[in-house]
Amino acid sequence: MDKLKGLETERENLLRRIDVLEEELKIQKKSTESVEKKHESVQQKEQVKPLTLFDSISNEELKIKIDSFIEEIDQCIEIIENK
Repeated sequence: MDKLKGLETERENLLRRIDVLEEELKIQKKSTESVEKKHESVQQKEQVKPLTLFDSISNEELKIKIDSFIEEIDQCIEIIENK
C-alpha cells in the first residue's frame, strides 16, 4: 500500500514537472519567435535602400547632365561678362 502511495506521489510530481516544462517551452517558443521577427525586420531594413536621385540615373546619363549643367553655367558667365 505504501509503495502504491509512493508511486502516486511520484506520478503527481512528474505531472507537475511536465506542466512546468511545458510552460517553459511556451515561453522559449515566444522568445524565439520574437527574435526571429526582429531578425526578419532587420534583414528587410537592410534590403531596402533609400532611392536617391543618382540611383535612377546611369553613369553616362549623369555625365551628360553634368556636362549640360556646366555648359549652362559657362553661358551664364559669358552673358555676365558681356554686360
